[in-house]
Amino acid sequence: MRSKIKILVLTTLVMLLRFMPEGLAATEIPADFQAIIFLKVLKFDRSLEARVKSDFTIGIVHIDGSESSKEHCKEIAGKFKEKIGSEKLHGKSVRLVEIAMPATADPAVVFDAKDLNALYVCKNMGEPASKLLLMAKEKKVLTYSDSRDYLDKGLSIGIKLESGKPKIIINKKVSDEMGASFDPRLLQLAEVLE
Repeated sequence: MRSKIKILVLTTLVMLLRFMPEGLAATEIPADFQAIIFLKVLKFDRSLEARVKSDFTIGIVHIDGSESSKEHCKEIAGKFKEKIGSEKLHGKSVRLVEIAMPATADPAVVFDAKDLNALYVCKNMGEPASKLLLMAKEKKVLTYSDSRDYLDKGLSIGIKLESGKPKIIINKKVSDEMGASFDPRLLQLAEVLE
């Protein structure tokens, strides 16, 4: 039964990636597609159930004081909330936490008392993104974004446009260090950075 569900999820993911409407394929991946794709990717983390003891908590972080970062966060958070609904990840309820990180703050403030399992890093975070991604790695919190720049700084999962279609990028080394174990079927579909 579980195998049939995974095949259905994988089929849905392939359909999203291959048949995104042309009108949407401008320069950025729409927030609703990002939310759908990232939630589907998380379903292919075979170790998620063992790592997460209660609810699965997704943080969405932006730089406090940066209007562009805040707007991106608000848009992404809104779409994630729509898509999560009663969604479950490996039997765990999913909850969302929006986080405004002061530019000069220690990145630990993002993780304090929030019990994060994943973190969406909004655009335009500037230099604090590097410190944040480093701390996420230490805390074993999967990170993702649609900002390609963050992959070089230690992002676990990215997404980009390739020939007008979304392409998942898995930073395998970082994801492995964080305890993720992605299904080989997802890895075949994604661009894998070693």
